[in-house]
Amino acid sequence: YAVLLTVSVLLFGTHATVRGAEAVPAAPQSELVGSDTCATCHEDQSKRFNNTVMGKAFAHPRNADEKRGCESCHGPGRAHVEAGGGKDSIPIRFTKDSTNSVEEMNGSCLTCHSKGNRLFWKGSPHESRSLTCVHCHSGHGPAGEKKLSSDVRYNAPLTENLSVKKQQPELCLECHQMRRAQLQRSSHMPYREGKVTCTSCHNPHGSPNPKQLIQSKTNENCLTCHPDRRGPFLFEHPPVMENCA
Repeated sequence: YAVLLTVSVLLFGTHATVRGAEAVPAAPQSELVGSDTCATCHEDQSKRFNNTVMGKAFAHPRNADEKRGCESCHGPGRAHVEAGGGKDSIPIRFTKDSTNSVEEMNGSCLTCHSKGNRLFWKGSPHESRSLTCVHCHSGHGPAGEKKLSSDVRYNAPLTENLSVKKQQPELCLECHQMRRAQLQRSSHMPYREGKVTCTSCHNPHGSPNPKQLIQSKTNENCLTCHPDRRGPFLFEHPPVMENCA
């Protein structure tokens, strides 16, 4: 049903916006006020958003959703403007005190971000534990100077992702406390040295593989960085042939 509904939307216009497995009727044009109106009061957020990857994409919209700008994520803003502001008049909010459900908040993101490495988000461990996209990501971009990590024990990773609130592994270790302790062992993966990150092996948005691994098997994951261990060798070690771990 969801697939047929998606095809219908693509063929017959944007009469509805598909969010997750539900179809939410698109807001009437009369309810939209435009991003310029939002920027008159939310100047700081607007400037930060315009410098993000998503903000730059919205500057050259490719579809009806991107043309709505702020209202593409937060919903129609006319009621908010007529009320003279106030957070309760915003249809969709992503702050900690938001009254919106997890499905509503994530649905706003999944309207555009439902492909690529988010393909297996539905039913993934993080989704099933009611995590929202904004648990890890910041849609408006970093406020003030970007800090790579709040923990000096971990160096900056090789690649900085400005869309996340903290850099790895600190972001992941906020919830995975056992892994934080394991990283302090004398024998450990080189996370502390900044040579690999959690997403070097795992896809936090879900995958069809065990433990959300990127590759189908543990060994294939390991051999991505250790190709010299692939072999073939004259004398193979049977346990390692089955699983490096």
